[in-house]
Amino acid sequence: METGSRPQAAGAAPLRSSPAKGAPASRQATLPFRGAKHFPTAAPTVLRWESAFALLSHRESNKEVTSAEDYGIINGTGGASMAVKISGMMGTGSMGHNNRKFITENVDPARTEQNITLRRENLKQVYHELFDEALAEYNAKKTKTRDKIPDYYRHIEKSKQERLFHEVIFQIGNKDNCGCETPEGEQAAAALKEFAEAFQERNPHLRVFNSVIHMDEATPHIHIDFVPVATEQKRGLAKRVSLK
Repeated sequence: METGSRPQAAGAAPLRSSPAKGAPASRQATLPFRGAKHFPTAAPTVLRWESAFALLSHRESNKEVTSAEDYGIINGTGGASMAVKISGMMGTGSMGHNNRKFITENVDPARTEQNITLRRENLKQVYHELFDEALAEYNAKKTKTRDKIPDYYRHIEKSKQERLFHEVIFQIGNKDNCGCETPEGEQAAAALKEFAEAFQERNPHLRVFNSVIHMDEATPHIHIDFVPVATEQKRGLAKRVSLK
């Protein structure tokens, strides 16, 4: 992913912020949490954020917005600080690309071993873990075989309303100010890793099954793939796949 490589959706204008009064200028890049409804601030930050990550909230994620941007501070070469763009977008996701089952033109195979895999689970097994109990309860209430769901994974796979999983991609900076194999790129990767490691705790309704930081493209960025889970539902399974 490269910042600016895809057009923003309507309504996804950059969210700008300014340094807090009296805050030090030389602060390492930190992904924004402040301002998001369901994303509490984990630690004080230099900037006052109107967080783009609120787009991932369980209640707000059905909005017609697929990308957003914010701004942060990162230490540049020689100790100078500079503003960098933090970009995020939602997509369909490709496990083959994320886990390097195939190599695209923008990937440097010599650096693929530098990628950081934070989580990699079998999606079908995750579905069993999440939904088997609710599926059994649902089927027990059905008297006709045709009304039962034999395989919830296959059921969602064929669904026109839901998809098996969703993906979010985050990137700090671009190839010019946070490129891979640069000190700034290493800072960006460290911030992405810290953010990702707490993502599941902050978002209990988004079950992460695959998470990887790519260090073999132009700029460090992270792919987080998850199954959105809705609970206490009155229709269908009591616990089911849904971003609504």
